[in-house]
Amino acid sequence: MENEQESRVIYKPAKEVLAHLEEVYKKMDHCVALRQKPFRYFDELSLEEVITESVKRWNSFLPPRAERDWRTAVFMPETRNKIIAILSYFASQRMRVEITARNKQKVSDKKLARVLSTLYDYSMDAEKGDMRFFEASLENIVKGTVVVFEGWKYRIRDVKKVVTHNFETGTVTWGKEQIIDYDCAHQRVIPLEDLFIPNFYEPDIQEQSYVIIREEVDFEVFKSRYGKYPQSKFVKNRSQILENKEGNIYFYEHWESRVTVDSVEILHVWNKFSDQCDIIANGVLLTPLVNPFIFDHKQYPFSKAVFEPIAVDFFYGKSLPQKILSEQDVINTMYNMFLDRTYLSVMPFFFTSLLDEIEEDSIGPLQRIQVSHV
Repeated sequence: MENEQESRVIYKPAKEVLAHLEEVYKKMDHCVALRQKPFRYFDELSLEEVITESVKRWNSFLPPRAERDWRTAVFMPETRNKIIAILSYFASQRMRVEITARNKQKVSDKKLARVLSTLYDYSMDAEKGDMRFFEASLENIVKGTVVVFEGWKYRIRDVKKVVTHNFETGTVTWGKEQIIDYDCAHQRVIPLEDLFIPNFYEPDIQEQSYVIIREEVDFEVFKSRYGKYPQSKFVKNRSQILENKEGNIYFYEHWESRVTVDSVEILHVWNKFSDQCDIIANGVLLTPLVNPFIFDHKQYPFSKAVFEPIAVDFFYGKSLPQKILSEQDVINTMYNMFLDRTYLSVMPFFFTSLLDEIEEDSIGPLQRIQVSHV
C-alpha cells in the first residue's frame, strides 16, 4: 500500500525549476554526444570506444567463437603483465606528501609542519589511503586518465543497542541508538565512463565550464542514501513512470536509455562559475534551486592526472593498452599462427576423390577435401 501511494505522487516543479532541469539535461545531452564523436587524437575513435578497447585489453578479452571455428584464439597477457608490474612498484612504497609550513613572517615553522604531517598521515590511514592510491593508479594506467573526488563523507546510522541478553532463554532487550560510520575526509575515483565534461580541448579540469558526475544505483540504495531529501519522494524508476505515463514531467526521454528498469540515474552537476551544485535523480531536482558549493575554496572538488599526455591542448591522456596496442596485436598473431600450424601438423586435412559436391568453404584439421583426380 505504501509503495502504491508513493508511485501516485506526481512531481510538479515550479517553472524556474523546470527551466533549470531543461538546461541541465541539454548540457548532459551535449556531453553524451561529445563522448560518441571521433577525435583525431584517438585515431578517429570516440572516447567510449577507446575506453572500451583499453579495458578489454587489460582483461585480455576474447570475443565469443563460432561453433565450428577450429582456429586458435589466444590473447597473450602482455598488456596485463606490464600493468601489474607498474602497479607492484607503486604498491611497494607509499608516496607521501612533504609538508613545509611558514608563519605570518614567512619563517619556516618545523613544529607546525610536523603537526600537519601527522594529521595528514592520520587522515590517509583513516580512509585506507594506500588502497585509494592503488585504485587511482589502476584507473590511470588502464584508461589513460584518472579523476579523483576529494570531499567529506558523513554517514549516520540507526542501530539497536542491546541492553540485556539472557543466555539461557535467548531473550534480548534493546533500545534505539545512532552511530556515526563516517565523519572524515573522503577520496574516491570517478570512473571515466561516469565523467562528463563540455570541452575536450581544455586539459585543466578547473577551467571546465561545468562538470557532471553520473552514477546509477538501485532504487533501494537511492532511498537509503537520499531518502531524507524532501524531494526524494517524487523520484520514480522507469517502470513506475511507464505505468503512470508521466515521462514529460520527469524528462524521461533524456535518461531512459541509460538506466535499467529498477535503477536511478543520479547526476551531480558542478558549476563553479555560477557557484551552483545540483543533484538530480531521474529528472527530479533533489537540491534547492540555489545551492552553492559547500567548500570555502569554491573550486571543483576534483583532481586529475593522465598516464601519458596525448597533446598539450587535450583533456584525456593515452593509456598503456593503447600505447602498446600494435605490439600486443603482433604477439597475439604470432602465437596464434604458430599454434595453428602445430595443430594442422598433428591433425592434417586429407584429400579424397570427388564423390559429391564440396559443402565446406574452409579447411580444418582432419577435414576431407574432395578433388577430381587423386
